[in-house]
Amino acid sequence: MPPTMPESAQPTWLTLDEVEAVARAAHAAQVDKVGRPYAEHLAAVALGTAQHGGDEAQVAAAWLHDAVEDDVLTAEWLAAAALPQRTKDIVLAMTRREGEGLPDYTARILATPGASTVKDADLASNAAPERLALLPDAALRARLTAKYDQMRRLLHPETVVAPAAGAGGEGDPTDEALLAGLDRGAAAWGRLTDFASGWAVQPGDAEWDGRHPVYGPRVHAVTEALSAIGAVTPAYHWNAFGLPHLQPDGTLTPADAVRTATALVRGERFTAGTLLAAWKNGRLSATARALGLWYETGEG
Repeated sequence: MPPTMPESAQPTWLTLDEVEAVARAAHAAQVDKVGRPYAEHLAAVALGTAQHGGDEAQVAAAWLHDAVEDDVLTAEWLAAAALPQRTKDIVLAMTRREGEGLPDYTARILATPGASTVKDADLASNAAPERLALLPDAALRARLTAKYDQMRRLLHPETVVAPAAGAGGEGDPTDEALLAGLDRGAAAWGRLTDFASGWAVQPGDAEWDGRHPVYGPRVHAVTEALSAIGAVTPAYHWNAFGLPHLQPDGTLTPADAVRTATALVRGERFTAGTLLAAWKNGRLSATARALGLWYETGEG
């Protein structure tokens, strides 16, 4: 058995009452999306964490989980605070980074011991039906509901049973059905093929302005063209099936390009930055190239 640290040398951590006081003071001027004091959300997350077996380090992280992301406490404060390293690791794992997509964000949470319990409590508070019902904007309610559903699936993939893409089941038409829905007569095909042939990321196309993406004319032109040709379709339930995988050579089949176009354009409405990531990593250009090739040759 390893020797224990002498009692006099044991670190003195902030108590949970002290952590709560710090969090309440830091978020004192902040309200949530329905105008309630933000501390109410923090208290709900702390309570939910404790009720689901969280220890004191996790409950402390629950009180502080939004502090760095919301810029009410600094990362430097957290690093120097009298808190267990486990608490600090959980807070940092739950601090979403600029331009970070939900898959990367949730992967970090799942890789950080103790963080998923706190995130589950956070999600339960945010997605509570009675809380969402207080939002006056129906579009915002729908966007947040879809976002929280996606987060649940990413945090608990074992609960998701999805059929193979293209199987023709509800929400995922066959390849033939998706391609039949494209409008070959649309004038936007010319814009799309021009983009695909000369694609290159240029300054001002897509950048982050603080915590929000800003898109230039070229991005808007491409997404509008995808919609105009019928590649953004309600027939494909993108939030259930997600993004198709790129082939080993970085290409997409034409039908998977339709699925991708739908997931990217509609996904941007729920998770800001979806298009920005696809623009810079080449997925949007692969989508345009696959559809342009299909239009010009009838082949994938």
